[in-house]
Amino acid sequence: SSSLRFTVGDYGRTQLQGIYNTPLNDKTAARVALDYDKRDGFLENQVNGVDDINNRDRTSVKGQMLFEPNDEMQVRVIGNYFSADEACCGAVVFSRSAAFDMPTILAGAPFNLDVASPSTDREDFETARNFETIQKQDETGLQIDYEWNMPNGITFFNSAAYSDYEMSGQTDADQTALDFI
Repeated sequence: SSSLRFTVGDYGRTQLQGIYNTPLNDKTAARVALDYDKRDGFLENQVNGVDDINNRDRTSVKGQMLFEPNDEMQVRVIGNYFSADEACCGAVVFSRSAAFDMPTILAGAPFNLDVASPSTDREDFETARNFETIQKQDETGLQIDYEWNMPNGITFFNSAAYSDYEMSGQTDADQTALDFI
């Protein structure tokens, strides 16, 4: 059996999700799952002009093999891969709109921000960060599960796994153009 789902949306959103299950013979089966998700960011950084903050760029693949050499034994081998390279988690410090009010504008003055009244249009969303926002993740894993239903009614189960996970990133925690946090 299999399924495939394709999603498109604003800001260049593209997502492809798929699953494929198949018996290879009467003792072996395989399954593969894929998730690819990409979207442009919707925040513009007033400090450096980067306009791709809060984007999405993720890929995930998982494969499984099931072996049943006889009615008493089962072995499952599972492998997975995940990758993300995003400018994640920017907060909206201010937004532009036609309606300006003095208290809101003055609120941004200590941070050298051009603050305007809230807007509901995401194209108006802006932030002010003095350094780049980065989030990168990579993960690979392998797992082997072994199950043996012994004649005396006892089930022996063993699982061994290996995972390698790397993450790097930086963010401007104070969400301003100041070197504060």
